[in-house]
Parts: sequence; structure tokens; C-alpha cells
Amino acid sequence: MKTVKQDFHDYFSYENLKNIFLEDVKLSNVMGVDNITPAVFERELEGNIKLIERKVIDGTYRFTRYKEKVISKGAKKLPRVVYIPTIRDRITLKALNQFLQRRLGNKTKQSIPQNVTRDIKKSLTKKEYNWVVKLDISNFYPSIRHEELKKRLRRFIRDDNIISLIDKAISRASDVIAGHKVGVPQGLSISNILSAIYLRNLDSNFQSSTSVFYRRYVDDIFILCNKDESEAHINYISNHCKKTGLKVYTPEGNPEKSTSCRITNNFSYVGYVYEAESEGYRNITARKSSKQKLIDSLTGIYTAYASSRNKSIPLLKWRLDLRITGCISENKGKGWLFFFSEINDLQLLHELDLLIKRLNKRFKVDMRNKSFVRAWHEINYNRWRNNYFPNFDRFDHTHMRMVIALYRNCNPEDLKLSDKEVAKIFNNIKRREVKALESDIQSFS
Repeated sequence: MKTVKQDFHDYFSYENLKNIFLEDVKLSNVMGVDNITPAVFERELEGNIKLIERKVIDGTYRFTRYKEKVISKGAKKLPRVVYIPTIRDRITLKALNQFLQRRLGNKTKQSIPQNVTRDIKKSLTKKEYNWVVKLDISNFYPSIRHEELKKRLRRFIRDDNIISLIDKAISRASDVIAGHKVGVPQGLSISNILSAIYLRNLDSNFQSSTSVFYRRYVDDIFILCNKDESEAHINYISNHCKKTGLKVYTPEGNPEKSTSCRITNNFSYVGYVYEAESEGYRNITARKSSKQKLIDSLTGIYTAYASSRNKSIPLLKWRLDLRITGCISENKGKGWLFFFSEINDLQLLHELDLLIKRLNKRFKVDMRNKSFVRAWHEINYNRWRNNYFPNFDRFDHTHMRMVIALYRNCNPEDLKLSDKEVAKIFNNIKRREVKALESDIQSFS
């Protein structure tokens, strides 16, 4: 196995940094505070990449101030601030994340909500526990203490230059509270793994226990246990977090955020609602707000169609089908149904299919759409071996031209575009549509 320094140098080699730009950054239209686009950056690509490589390796690299984007979390909730780096910093942060995943990925168990939900479902069927505890960590990312984080990182990375680079990255958007420099900026490619390292000791303690079922998704902790042990678990987690500058909402102090109840009651976690068991069956569905967000987005597509100049039914069908089924992009499932693939509430899916029929009638559109029920089945049982939802990773230039033609309301053969232009235009369309898909699950993605 390579040393820490060898791995670090590999990820910050000219070849790897250039690949990061070409594969992850070039097609993006997101800009930092310097307003430099990928096209402008690419004009001096060799010089820009060599500058990153040299300054990171010799320890003189400095991050530019991040652009701030404020995202509303709804009424009576503080907004979330997401930080957007410059292109140069995005490349650097991506390489740093690759390095951290290589060195620390096996020491943190980061799981997506669908896998967490699948694990919970399996545990519930075993009927080993009678109590549910769900705890929410208040203001998690902005409360992470830098010195505590660096202490944990040094257990695995004994290199001052690397620790210094991480410190510089998170210090560009930090605060000082009670004498401690705090805050890991949300939106950076390194944020998730750093937060996982920060709570690694807590996770390890519970994951090694055979008396509880424990999962954590970012700042939400979930435990299945027996009632007589629940209070002790709550106190332990609260005290552990307090020592590291984190505050946990308790069930008594904030029942909207945290829960402690019988396993037979209704409870929710990462957007999924587990309804009370009836005759041996437990309905698992999506949260009401998540259902409504999807319905609003579906209705919005019809409204956009009705107000458009061309009123293209093929484009309406394409956008609706994409919103119904979701898609594969960058080897990941994107969309509402991919996120909620672990529900067993088929009645909800039938209701959504009926909604589409009603909207077709309301907007006087005669077309046959994809089905939520069928898409759910394909995602769960035939994900990688079907054509029911688009896999953008497999699209060739012919498929790309067909999509562009839909948006331009013309025939594919009428597009006078080179393959390079087709790829660029298609990727812009794909990015916009995937972003719309992800907006339906913004609270959890």
C-alpha cells in the first residue's frame, strides 16, 4: 500500500487534476466569485493545472472566498447556506476528496437514504426491539470545531501539509464561537467525509453494539432498541455531542425534531414514514410534504406547456416521463422515485398515475405516459437491465440529437450541429433536468 504522501501526490498529479476538470467541471455552468467560466479556464488549462499542482504540493495553495447561495428550508426555518467555490478550487477540492475517500472511506460508513431505509425495514421484520429513538443534531455543519476535526484527522493522516490544506479549505467560511473556530462549509466535495470523521467515534461505539440497531444520515440519528435502554442512549449521544460542540434536540425539548416512542407507533426517518403496523403489515410511504412537492412539480410541467408558444406534446411527454421515472446519470439513480424506491405504498403510486390522467384531461392532452407503478417495479427489480427510464450515461450522439430536437421542436436531421456541439447542448439540457429532479427531494439529497 502506498504511503499517505504518495497517495496525496498521485491525486494532485497533473494528469489527475486535468481529468477532474475534463470529466467533472468542464461541462458545468456554475461559477464562483471570480465569475470565470470553464471555457475561460480551459484557455489556459495547462498553466492553471500546473499552478494547482505546484502550490498544493509545496504548501502555498490558498482558496478563494466562496460564493454563498441561500436555500430556503420553508417557513419558520433558518435557510441553508451552500458555498460555491471557483473552478480552480473545485478541482482542488475534488482531488482532496478523492484522496480522503481513498485514505478514510473505509473508516466511515456513509450510506444513502435508500440503503438506510432498507436496513431499517430488515431490522423491523426481526422484531427484536420495542422502541424507536430518532435524534436530530442542531446546526450540524456550522457547529463542527476545527481543532476537534483536525485532531481526528491526524489519527490517520500524519502530514502537516495535508492537514493545513484541509484547514484552509474549511476556514474560508468559518466563524468563531466561544473561542473555537467552527464550521464546515456545506456544498464542498469534502464536506460529507469530514462530517463523517467528526462523528466517527459515536458511530463506531453504536455500530459495534449488538444490543441496538443504529444508523446515522448526516445530522439525523436513528436507533431501534428496548424501552428500558432508550433514555441511556439519548443521554449518551447528547453528552458525547456536547463535548465536541454539538447540540442534540431531545424528544422532550423538541418533539418536532426528535422522537422517542413505541415501535408500534407511526415514525419517520430521512423522508420515509413508517405507519403503525396492522395485522402484521407496516405501510412505508413518503412524507406528505414530499408527495406534495412532487405533485406541484408535475403540475408545473403542464402549466409550462400550456403557457408555451409551441405547445409541443412530444416535449411535454418527455419531461413528464422523466419526472415520473427518474433517470440514471453518472451511474446514480436520480429523481423522486429513485429516492423513494423503498416505499411499499403501492396505493400512493396508483394515485399518482391517476393524477397524471386527470392532468391530461384537464389540460386537454391526449398522450400515454409512463407509470409510477411500473417505474417503481423496474427500479426495484430490473434497474440496470431495462429501457423504461433513460440512462443518460449510455446516450450516444443519436440519442442526444433526438433530445435536443424535442427542445427545439424540430427533426433531429435538421440540426446542423457537430458532435461536439451536440454533446455540449445535451449536457446542458441533462444538467437542467437532473437539477429539477433533485429539487423534488432537496431536503434529503
